[in-house]
Parts: sequence; structure tokens; C-alpha cells
Amino acid sequence: MCLQIESPEDDQGTSAVWAGTIAAMEMGDPAIEFQKTPDMQTVQSGSAVIFTIRVENAGNMDLTDVAVSDSLAPACGASLALLKV
Repeated sequence: MCLQIESPEDDQGTSAVWAGTIAAMEMGDPAIEFQKTPDMQTVQSGSAVIFTIRVENAGNMDLTDVAVSDSLAPACGASLALLKV
């Protein structure tokens, strides 16, 4: 890909021109999928239920410093230093 950049004219009416070749740069497409499931489908009042939260990298690049939290259980949040593809 060729690129040319020209600066605006200065007070003397001159401008600078830069021309060169650049390589194409591929951008990532980050995406995260979450799934929250209980350990049982039928719950009686007063019973404890354990939920599992599954976090999956659904994009095309590794993700860093991913924070996972649940507003219904704020003490159960976790940080993932690296979430690989």
C-alpha cells in the first residue's frame, strides 16, 4: 500500500511531502462469551445454589487483564491475567 502525506503550507508558502510504502496491518477482533449456570435446575426455598460462570475468549486474539464480576455476588469476582484464544 502506498501512502502520501502532505503538510499544510507554512507562512512562506512551502509544504512538506512524505511518500512511502506501508505494510497492511491486521486488526484484532476481540470478543468474550459468558455463561452462568446453576448446579441444579430445581431449587427449594432456603436451599443453597452454586453458580458456575464460564468465560471464553470468542475473538481472534489473546486478551489480558480481564475482570469478571457478578453484581449479585460481588465478593466472587476474579481477574484473569491472560485469556488465550
